[in-house]
Amino acid sequence: MSTLSRWFTRWDAACPDAVGGVEAAREKTMRLSTIEGSGYSVMQGCGENFFSAFAIFLKAGNLAMAVLASAPILLGALAQLLSARWIDRFQQRRRFLRIVLTLQAFAYAPLFLVPLLFPFGAAPVAIAFALFTIFLSNMGQPVWTSLIGDVVPEARRGDYFGRRFRVIMFVLASATLAGGLLLATYQQLGWVWAGFGVLFGIAGLARYFAAQLFPLHYEPAYQPTADDFFSLWDFVRRTPRSNFARFTFYAALINFGANIAAPFFPVYMLRDLHWSYTQFTVNAITMLIAQVVFVRWWGRVSDRHGNRAVLIATSCLLPSLPVFWALTGNFYLLLGAQVISGATWSGYNLATQNFLLDSVTPRKRALVMSYYSLINGIFVLIGGVVLGAWLANHLPSTYHLGPLHCEFVSSLPAVFIISGLIRLIVLLTLAPTFREVRNTEPVYPGTLLLRLWSGEAVTGVFWEVTTRISNVLRRRG
Repeated sequence: MSTLSRWFTRWDAACPDAVGGVEAAREKTMRLSTIEGSGYSVMQGCGENFFSAFAIFLKAGNLAMAVLASAPILLGALAQLLSARWIDRFQQRRRFLRIVLTLQAFAYAPLFLVPLLFPFGAAPVAIAFALFTIFLSNMGQPVWTSLIGDVVPEARRGDYFGRRFRVIMFVLASATLAGGLLLATYQQLGWVWAGFGVLFGIAGLARYFAAQLFPLHYEPAYQPTADDFFSLWDFVRRTPRSNFARFTFYAALINFGANIAAPFFPVYMLRDLHWSYTQFTVNAITMLIAQVVFVRWWGRVSDRHGNRAVLIATSCLLPSLPVFWALTGNFYLLLGAQVISGATWSGYNLATQNFLLDSVTPRKRALVMSYYSLINGIFVLIGGVVLGAWLANHLPSTYHLGPLHCEFVSSLPAVFIISGLIRLIVLLTLAPTFREVRNTEPVYPGTLLLRLWSGEAVTGVFWEVTTRISNVLRRRG
């Protein structure tokens, strides 16, 4: 038996009786899911994170960049609708994940050939291929959410997903840094196109390996009934009475505001601020490292105080994040802004995922996840492609307010300010409309922010790392 075969045999949790029972199978699957997520992170770090840079290399304009950043959300939502219907009918979640995500791995192959095959109009073709890979990835999202939601016990979700998220964010940061350094090396050699080819090849291989791990997962019985189905219209119509529907529209409008600015940060860095690929990469991984540091702390907070408290606390910081980019173009100050951004979005995204798992019964998770994603996708598309792109193309770069004169390097800083204002309006108007669904210890969001700024999360990471190093040295001694 080869080393690879022995590894797969060791991690096989598909049959609980062979690994010591259901609880042992759950524990092994949870560890295996972290390994699978690490493979996904390599794909994202060497692939998806460089789609924008690749499009800019191919001379994509503001509208094309807005499409690249925004269309994946709506296309992904449509993909999730298809996959939710499929899985409810055939009930084979592991097999579905393996097939779809293996196809995604092979979809990376044509990307780097686009400049060679389509020398005129390469950017739209490259964006189309990039969107196809993201479409396939999103087909797996509700199925994965349904599967892992059945595996992880409710009382451990915050801590488990916090730990898992920390690992995959660390791998993502490492892959993004390595990818950026590799691309910078090829840039110095004058072979930027070849550099992108190597990156996309690594991304495809990582996705392929990760996809082969799903048959090893333990899969609890999944048997939805006809009574578990309800239409999208039913979901929307229940909004005045449904706590989760109100949460969905809150999250969708926050994402609407965020995506007014999101497509244009790479453009602003590479085109307007004239940053190198190295600076672009360092800025990206700074945010990822901040997520690694803070996410498990947020997970423990959500287990104790509930996901809504984390959502509101982090939402209070969201309006300020794009405004930092309008106030300065200094590379080092914006690294500091990325630390705050990573600390904020890590808590917000973790609490959003766990709120969904807590609010929805297991048999409805895939369907509800697809509706949630579709509504988010519509608002994100409107925010980025419609409003964001229009603002980027029509706003001036110079403003006169009486005796005050303000001149930006482009129209994009004004877009960032508008994004922050919309996030603030959504927070003030819609945050009070949904409630926590678990019995938790109440806490004021302001208290959580004070604990965050006091360094509690960083101190916790320091003592955790110190303890682990001490344990390793003690065992070796």
